Amino acid sequence: MGYHFPNILTSPTIQGTVKEGTGLTLPAHTTGLIAVPGVHFVQTGVTNSYIQLNGGTTTGGSGSIIALFGKTASGNQGKLMLGTPNAAGAANINRLIITGVAATAQAQWASVQHTGLVLAGAMALNANNLSTDTTTGSKIGTATNQKLGFWNATPVVQQAHIVDADGTLADITTKFNNLLLKLETEGLLAAA
Repeated sequence: MGYHFPNILTSPTIQGTVKEGTGLTLPAHTTGLIAVPGVHFVQTGVTNSYIQLNGGTTTGGSGSIIALFGKTASGNQGKLMLGTPNAAGAANINRLIITGVAATAQAQWASVQHTGLVLAGAMALNANNLSTDTTTGSKIGTATNQKLGFWNATPVVQQAHIVDADGTLADITTKFNNLLLKLETEGLLAAA
């Protein structure tokens, strides 16, 4: 099988077919559109451009897209974008955008549901909130031996049950102090 490159070079202009195993040595050039069945590469060879891989045609919604931007690409400096078709298959949605030309890259997700996300490091929610549904709800911890700590307290397993007070002031005081200790252990109250 060979791949046909119509006008692969725009300066100087050549055309040709590359067959597997033969290779191709190109002179210094400006690259135009390279069409491989099901894949498209676009590059001008400078840092203000990009390379885009399409899983379908160049028509929006025809397949997944990976876009790699040069460090000076206007509005997209050094970004990596992953896109997939929308539900109607009529347009692509950028599902993941990772910023570039930054000390710490930011990943921006859109219309993506994660299943079984496992983090190997800390997660920061700077100026953001956690939200859940209003029907079933969500759990923090799915077993009583999973450890949690709040406000930098050492994580611990679920605290033991405190039996009901017998009604005497001395027992109520003991149980109340026990409750305060458990809340402090979890970090929900300051220890002092």
